[in-house]
Amino acid sequence: MAGLDATRGLVLIGLICVDVLPQAVRGAHEASWVFLVLPGSAAALVALLAGVGLALGCGGRFPHEGRWLAADRVGTVVRAVLVGGVGLGAGALLPEDVPAGEVLVCYGLLCLLAIPFLHLSARALFLGAAVCWVVGPLLVAALRALLPAATSSTAVAGVLEEPAGAVAPLLLTGTSPALPYVACLLAGLGLGRVRLRDRGIQLRLLAVGAVLVVTAPHIGRPLGTVAAGLGAGLLVLGGCLLLSRVSGAWALPLSAMGAMGLTLYTTHLLVLSVGLRTDPSFPWYLLHLVVAALLALHWRRTLGRGPLERAVEASVHATRRAVLRRSHRT
Repeated sequence: MAGLDATRGLVLIGLICVDVLPQAVRGAHEASWVFLVLPGSAAALVALLAGVGLALGCGGRFPHEGRWLAADRVGTVVRAVLVGGVGLGAGALLPEDVPAGEVLVCYGLLCLLAIPFLHLSARALFLGAAVCWVVGPLLVAALRALLPAATSSTAVAGVLEEPAGAVAPLLLTGTSPALPYVACLLAGLGLGRVRLRDRGIQLRLLAVGAVLVVTAPHIGRPLGTVAAGLGAGLLVLGGCLLLSRVSGAWALPLSAMGAMGLTLYTTHLLVLSVGLRTDPSFPWYLLHLVVAALLALHWRRTLGRGPLERAVEASVHATRRAVLRRSHRT
């Protein structure tokens, strides 16, 4: 789905923005589109799109049951381990003041958190998202008091040094915590159960997203933070899906970048790890984007899917087939 890939491409642009541009530069533009890609909204967008992708891969509008559901759940574990492992590996190479690898680890945790909900219908998932939005902050507050304090300035480094001490930042307090955005994850799972190609659904995404963005500042934290992130995600997703109906050459770079987002973002982290961030300015940021877009377009036209995406999907499919064969024999 081109619109979904274009949304992923915009998220990638936002993540690179957060990693490359200094806080002072981003703060000077927070009245513009950049507010959509600041850390809170980026985490919400990652959670929303993680849910959509998982739902589409687990039956779409018709959730799998029985052994197919079991295969989906095991495959989701494999996906979580592989993507999270890439995040840990890339994050281990980064300086401690660059917690960028946490996004991929957060995605892996979100996949694990989604496993109990993969069988639910769209209505149940939207209801669950609403409940988590209200109850989630209470759970987060309770867990923060129970979990051990972080042992490192970054969650990724903490996992390698002392796993128990890294639980809190990865789930609750890091740059991209997973647990506060379970509501966005469930909303994404619900969206993956509806007809996203339908124009009416796409218009509703825009309407609901606009309402959330407008009302979020009046709700207060932490409910308002999640609502704002979810609203931004719905606006971006609905807009990209609508524009993809009449998309032309403008959408190709975004779609190409989104289709191999894992490969491009990992490459971006490796670039940061070797110290190539001496000029944290808009030209340096634009250079990252131009190189990523050109690489994605060339790779898509000549080789198809990105190497990391192909490896993850091949592993997930192989695992699912193994589970299905084993359950069929028994």
